[in-house]
Amino acid sequence: MKQFIAELLGLQGWIIYRVKIESDRIDVYAGRPRKEASCPSCQTLTRRVHDRSREWRPKLHTRCNGLPVYLWVRPRRFKCPNCGKVFTERFPGIRPRARRTERAEV
Repeated sequence: MKQFIAELLGLQGWIIYRVKIESDRIDVYAGRPRKEASCPSCQTLTRRVHDRSREWRPKLHTRCNGLPVYLWVRPRRFKCPNCGKVFTERFPGIRPRARRTERAEV
């Protein structure tokens, strides 16, 4: 069922943790399976997770049967072994600090 929802919403390659259907919206809690990220400063690939956000962050993703579908993500923070900077992982289709995914902006 979760695989079908991922394909329907264009989230292939994501892990769907939970789907909540409310009377006024649909919430999809999802994350990325990759356990590595590229440092935005020096482009070094790292697997060193510094910490994880405690709260889920909603992003408007699309509409389904007239209801807004919110994608809830919980980004990880990585520490670069090369330059030592701590950075937040980037999700495909979501710009930094955006409240909507690229799919919702179309």
